[in-house]
Amino acid sequence: ATPQNNLCRLYSLGQGVRDDARVAAEWFLKAAEQGVAEAQAMLGYMYLVGDSAPQSNGKAHEWLRKAAEQGQNYALSNLAFLYEEGKGADRDLVLAHMLYGLSGKNGNVGALKSQTAVAGKMTPAQIKEANDLLKKWKKGSSA
Repeated sequence: ATPQNNLCRLYSLGQGVRDDARVAAEWFLKAAEQGVAEAQAMLGYMYLVGDSAPQSNGKAHEWLRKAAEQGQNYALSNLAFLYEEGKGADRDLVLAHMLYGLSGKNGNVGALKSQTAVAGKMTPAQIKEANDLLKKWKKGSSA
């Protein structure tokens, strides 16, 4: 699975091979189906923005969730965005806040800014619930 993930990165960047987003998406899918978190996150992002794959919030949510469950940092923040906006899943500010916080805890400064913005839309009880979830979260937890 790792060689597949490396190959799809080469195609997506055009390094040593012709830059071919469609081929890259095919290789990302193969690696994602084998459980490679980075490939799942990239595939989810491709579906989120409609880059190299048809835009689909549902498929974006599916792949980002799988990667987030493995602790993939950027999947955590992109999944948080989907919950914040209610795209591909019901709007859930508590989960969005928790996922942004987890991504921020792993070094994503932008996620911390987004977490602060989401907190402005929440009640104190919702913020407490999100913080409690963050304390309990472990790699492999469902998002």
